[in-house]
Amino acid sequence: MPVSKIILISIALLVLLFAAMLYLALSDTIRDLSKQPTFQSIIANPHKLKKDAHLYRFDKGSYRFYPQVLTAMELPGFEKIATLPAGTVITINAIKTYKGAVAGFTNLFVLGGFTDVHGKKTTFEYMWDAEPREAGNTETNTLPRAVWQDESAAPVPYKFE
Repeated sequence: MPVSKIILISIALLVLLFAAMLYLALSDTIRDLSKQPTFQSIIANPHKLKKDAHLYRFDKGSYRFYPQVLTAMELPGFEKIATLPAGTVITINAIKTYKGAVAGFTNLFVLGGFTDVHGKKTTFEYMWDAEPREAGNTETNTLPRAVWQDESAAPVPYKFE
C-alpha cells in the first residue's frame, strides 16, 4: 500500500475521531436519577402540596420535558393554566437531570402529574433546583424545599455531577 494512501486514511480517521469527540462534548445530556436511593421514597408515591403552587404553560424555545411547569413562584409573562391549592395530591413519576453542554448548566427536573377535580390527568415538570432556598439555607449540597415537603422535612442532599 502506498505511503500517501496510508497518510490520507490516517488523516480521515483523525478527522472523524475529532468530529465524534466534538459531538459528544457539545451534546446535551439527560440522566434518569429515579433509581438513586436519595429519590426512591419520592417516586410513585402520592404527595400533598404543602403550599399553593402554580401551573404554567411554557412556549417552545427552551428545553422542556413537558410544556406544563409546576412552580411555587409567580411567573409574570407566562400563560398561567391553574393554581393548585395546598392539599392537591400529585404523583412523581421520574427525576431527571438535564445538562446543557453549550451553556454548561445542569438542572434537576421532577416529572409528575395530578388529576384535577374533573378527572382530567395533567403532567408537569418541576425544576427542583430553581425554587428559591429558605432564608438561612446556604448549603449548596441540598435541594431547596419542594412544594410537597413539610417545613420540618430534612433537606434532600444532592450534588450535581
